[in-house]
Amino acid sequence: MGRRNESGTLPIVELLGVEAAVLTDPERTTAAQVVFLTLRPEPDRSFRSFSFPLSMQQAARLRDDLNRVLKQFQTANQHP
Repeated sequence: MGRRNESGTLPIVELLGVEAAVLTDPERTTAAQVVFLTLRPEPDRSFRSFSFPLSMQQAARLRDDLNRVLKQFQTANQHP
């Protein structure tokens, strides 16, 4: 599922920021609203970060997926 660290587990990335933006294409004179996620993939090894633009549709799906997963964890923690 991905690169593993020295202990054999998948590294947990660090979320540095989430920002709304408008991407423009000067050749086509178009613009698209996007959401940028800025991540640091190896926070314990490097300060290097990467920004990824998501379409508004992808950002809404990510929001919905995160809400669903977080609710599952909350429900599991409430019922030991």
